[in-house]
Amino acid sequence: MKRRQVLTVVFVAAILAGAWVFMRSSQESVIEISPIDLSVDASDTQYSDLKLEWERLTVESYVVRAAQQIWATWPLADQIWTAADYRNINVLFAETNGENAWLVMPDGNIVKFRAEDLPSAYRVTGYPFRFTSSEQTLNGIPTIKVEVDSDLFGGSYRSSEFESLPTSTMLLAFTAHEEFHRVQNTWNVEHADQGKLIEIGQENFDARSQRYEIIRALSLALLSPEDETEYLEAAKWWFEAYQNDHPQEYELAKSMDIFEGAARYFDMAMNVRSVGGFDLSAEELRANYQRMILKDYTLDADRFFGLPDEESYEIGGIAGVLLEMKNDATWKDRVEQGTPPLEILLENYSASPQEPSPEVMNLVEEIRHIRSQSDK
Repeated sequence: MKRRQVLTVVFVAAILAGAWVFMRSSQESVIEISPIDLSVDASDTQYSDLKLEWERLTVESYVVRAAQQIWATWPLADQIWTAADYRNINVLFAETNGENAWLVMPDGNIVKFRAEDLPSAYRVTGYPFRFTSSEQTLNGIPTIKVEVDSDLFGGSYRSSEFESLPTSTMLLAFTAHEEFHRVQNTWNVEHADQGKLIEIGQENFDARSQRYEIIRALSLALLSPEDETEYLEAAKWWFEAYQNDHPQEYELAKSMDIFEGAARYFDMAMNVRSVGGFDLSAEELRANYQRMILKDYTLDADRFFGLPDEESYEIGGIAGVLLEMKNDATWKDRVEQGTPPLEILLENYSASPQEPSPEVMNLVEEIRHIRSQSDK
């Protein structure tokens, strides 16, 4: 994920003599630790604009806000994707400095404690966004672990956050996205060789240009629904050119477009609903997605470095959003059976001949320049 890793443990949370008890497994000892009071009110939204209030915030306020987003979305995640049942999945956030940890339960509870008391399989590694999926269990409950940078608010605002959703957190989108890859384990899709994809694609700027043009056309289709047909016909042109000109790369990129593209769509859909709720109208949903495209999922050299796997997120994500806007009832089932979201979206459109856009030409030149400077 661009805004972008396992021992089984049993974790018992019970109050004994005023302490929470955590049991690792039947082979390991019971660990007793005392809960720590939160320094913030977990019922408070924490901030109204993350960027503007960055300097006053703490890791705890950020984690609590992520917890609130989890409470708003985990019980209803299967409304976005049927197989994504997050209702009984806990999330463990731990500071990278090993000081504090927070166990978030989807029923609205959060428990803070010392990270040093974590069982071995959940120990802190010190790497921000180190992810452990819910395939591991704590107290028999599937539990995700995500490490949060303890120095997050010691520097300037992180551009990976969402300006389009100023009360959101990157933690929510990241956690939802990475856990969705576990959901994908049952899909009828084979993983292609990602290393080979990068090897043949990283210097193939003709292919990169074609894929950037697809992203540009999809973005414009979402931003300008009155001209959607025009832009999707343009996307079809660039897709067919890519498929015909670079058949080996196309085959290698196909599974990435499915796995990462669908996961990006899912995290976008969860993120929007974590702030606006699940009763948003189609117009409200589109407006939120449009702000994401304009503010956060921009087509520029801050987000793209000329690697083919990068493109899969946006191509599949935006295609998924457009399919959602069309109320297509079958597209998710078809994705699970191996058809990329883009191909489902474009199948009833005719290709309209296109010329390279100045935006994409400038982006490719900027990437080339950055690459040449980094090689020196």
